[in-house]
Amino acid sequence: MANLNIRVDDTLKKQTEAVLDSIGLSLSAATILYYKQIIRHNGVPFDLRASPADEKKSWITEYRQLNREIHEHNLEDPLPKEFDKILKKRVNFKRKINL
Repeated sequence: MANLNIRVDDTLKKQTEAVLDSIGLSLSAATILYYKQIIRHNGVPFDLRASPADEKKSWITEYRQLNREIHEHNLEDPLPKEFDKILKKRVNFKRKINL
């Protein structure tokens, strides 16, 4: 059997142990269950999401790509022009405050 040594914030460890204790699990048993779930799901057994800032960047990138494709294929823009104006104002504002 292998030993596992990890560094975790003391508060995080105590809070985790309190939750696990309330459901009758040790930290060791919970870790083994987590490993088994990784194997069962062939990955992390829960959704991992980007931070809101990363999501916003991703969304803006998607919007710009969609806009390019619309213009490349001469399609009608499904988004209102006001939205485009708002996006441009935000970009200009960020430039003014050096973001």
